[in-house]
Amino acid sequence: MQLEQLRKNLPLALVPICLAIVFLLDILGPFDSVITVLYIPIIVLSTRIFHRGIVT
Repeated sequence: MQLEQLRKNLPLALVPICLAIVFLLDILGPFDSVITVLYIPIIVLSTRIFHRGIVT
C-alpha cells in the first residue's frame, strides 16, 4: 500500500524539483536563451499531472 502511494505522489514531487533545477541553471548558467527552453517540458508535464485550474 505504501509503495502504491509513493508511485502516485512521485510525479507531484518531480515537478517542483525539476523547476528548481532549471531555475538554478537559468540563474547560474551562462546560456540564458538555451536554458529557458527547458521550462516548456516542465509546464507540459504539469498540465498532465495537475488539474486544469491549478496550472492556469
